Amino acid sequence: MQYLSEKDKKWETAFAAMPEEELRAFVITADRIFRECRESRKGKIEAEEGRSAEAVLHSFED
Repeated sequence: MQYLSEKDKKWETAFAAMPEEELRAFVITADRIFRECRESRKGKIEAEEGRSAEAVLHSFED
């Protein structure tokens, strides 16, 4: 048996009450936002790693 918090129960009730088309649009939008955030985060991490690598290279030059 899975335990749901009160907050989760409210979401479950809200989703159950949504028309199928509206729920589908919500899921598609949430998925798009999740992907954009993940890509943005990945880009930030790669940029940070690039700056770190640059700093290491400059330390060898000095």
